[in-house]
Amino acid sequence: MNTPVSRSRHLHPTLVAVSALFASLVVAYGLDSIFGLLRQQAQSTFHVLPAALFATNMPLVLATIVLALAWIILIELPPSRAIATIFLAAGCLVIGTYLTQFIGFPSELRRTFIGHFRTAILTLGTHSSLYHLTSFWIVAGLACFLRRHVKTKESRVEKREKTAA
Repeated sequence: MNTPVSRSRHLHPTLVAVSALFASLVVAYGLDSIFGLLRQQAQSTFHVLPAALFATNMPLVLATIVLALAWIILIELPPSRAIATIFLAAGCLVIGTYLTQFIGFPSELRRTFIGHFRTAILTLGTHSSLYHLTSFWIVAGLACFLRRHVKTKESRVEKREKTAA
């Protein structure tokens, strides 16, 4: 693979992937927070147009983020199990946090960082950009694992063809 990131000595692919993951998290959480504020304002002032316009454009922004993230980790960066594991683990962590609303949560952990993280995520709801983005992280992590597997198979086939020739 001969991409600018893979040729660079200064940027490690895992660092680029983690940075992209973190940036997408910040943007998705920011979108959800802004929409929540606009919705509160609309409920108090009866001016629903800003919230409606923002809600209409949120899927477009999220789709752009998802496509950019997919391009970075599946095309631009070389195949890596570390990147696949990071995306899969991060996605499962957030989706698992959503699942705690159904299975209960220990009261001892509610005042810790884990409890505050859970509260911040659950207040957004399952219709949030963050929920959809983290679902994509799981799919992207699985795609990274499959990409690595397919590349390994292709290299074995290429080796056989080279040996036979």
